[in-house]
This record gives sequence, structure tokens and C-alpha cells, in this order.
Amino acid sequence: MLTLLQLPDHIGLPEPRLVVPAMANLALRHPRLSLLHLEAVAAGRTLGATVWLSNAAASGILPAALDAEGVDWQVVEIC
Repeated sequence: MLTLLQLPDHIGLPEPRLVVPAMANLALRHPRLSLLHLEAVAAGRTLGATVWLSNAAASGILPAALDAEGVDWQVVEIC
């Protein structure tokens, strides 16, 4: 079981100078996304990472944007 309270050391944060312009570009293609959604998609693209989604998030608008941008994602149980 994955937990967000104890993230493994290999999980990193992208450089904001790379993420913010990516977020701005994504906002043009996905105007319905919130800032948090834009950050998740931009971070996934910037890091080439898999984005973890809760069950609730997986049933929203974020998966379609991740798929459209070629970002892998998976559902994890939040505990």
C-alpha cells in the first residue's frame, strides 16, 4: 500500500522555472483545469513521471488531460 505521508527518497520536485511555463502552455490547451491540476500535469511532463491520483481524482477531469499530454498516471489508495 502506498502512503503519501512517507514518500520514498526517489520522488522529487521539478524546478519551478521549468514547471511554471509548462503550466501556462497547458492552460491554453486545458482551460478547465485548476492551478493544482495544471501543476500536476506539468510536473508529470517535466519529470517524465507517473502522476498518482486518488479514486476521486481519477473520476474527474484530470485523467483526460494527463492522457492528452502523454503523462502516465495511476490510482493509489490514500492512507
